[in-house]
Amino acid sequence: MKHLLIVLMISLATIVQAQNGYLVTLEADSIFGEISIARATNFDEVKIKHANGKQEFKAFKIKMVVKDGETFEPINYANRRTIAKVLAKGTLSYYAVRPENKVQYTERVLYKDDQSLPISSIGFRANAIEFLSDCQTVTFKLEEKELGFTNIEDIVRIYNSSCGSDKETSTIANHYKELINFSQLLFDITSKIENGERVPKYMTEALEKYSDISVDEKVKGLLSALKED
Repeated sequence: MKHLLIVLMISLATIVQAQNGYLVTLEADSIFGEISIARATNFDEVKIKHANGKQEFKAFKIKMVVKDGETFEPINYANRRTIAKVLAKGTLSYYAVRPENKVQYTERVLYKDDQSLPISSIGFRANAIEFLSDCQTVTFKLEEKELGFTNIEDIVRIYNSSCGSDKETSTIANHYKELINFSQLLFDITSKIENGERVPKYMTEALEKYSDISVDEKVKGLLSALKED
């Protein structure tokens, strides 16, 4: 019995060592095996060799790939369906992608709402402010040069913690995110005034967007939700 157990353990170790990952299809099927990611004209595809043979899956048929301990997901990038390496995941995600005719994942991309922003040191701050315009906390720090091209991971973290709608965020915070962003904007404006600094035009324009909301009504709704929570 002991000998059989040792044989089984050795066999299992051999199988695991031979495999370098698995993929999860859109139908939630998990397939383990030796994985390679190939490039086609309009999409990437995953080739997987497993115990029952070989299979190929187009990028739009895949939910996730794990290869050599790294996670990959399909995204829309450069007019094609690309399988990108996950660097950070959230409402705002951070990916690495392969340039055309390259093997290494050397390009970096910010991704949200099925839209991508290629990361480049040239014009990064202006492009990021436009791309992340729905998050006052981040755009303010970009405008003030507290964040920039060298702070991508911080940008992703701050965006997701301040403006993201990830599942980890509470229902109350999601429902009253507009009020939270409004409060942050007021804080930023009053801080500028108290410090004798000029209030930037983009802050004034952002404040105008909130002029038609009923703050009193939203505050009462928040108080009611907190009492029920």
